[in-house]
Amino acid sequence: MDSAFQITLLPGDGIGPEIMSVAVDVLRTVGLQLGISFEFQTALVGGAAIDGTGHPIPSVTLNRCRESDGVLLAAIGVPNGIIYQPICDQNKDCSGCDWG
Repeated sequence: MDSAFQITLLPGDGIGPEIMSVAVDVLRTVGLQLGISFEFQTALVGGAAIDGTGHPIPSVTLNRCRESDGVLLAAIGVPNGIIYQPICDQNKDCSGCDWG
């Protein structure tokens, strides 16, 4: 194959970066065995993105994903020490919800 597959990596946070490291090693090994090459770029998502940019999925991340041949997502969460409440669907009665 003449060109490499463009893969956007979304390691996220928590255990995500550790998972992603192993997943990339596996892809590289399989690629060598099958004669396939990959080019990896990393982008922020989840709690890591909120910590870094204030948004859970920044536009730069979405653009990289759209331009890639594939996207590999590990694990996502919330920023350290912050607990988010779900947002009620405005079309539903949320009076019985724990947060509504």
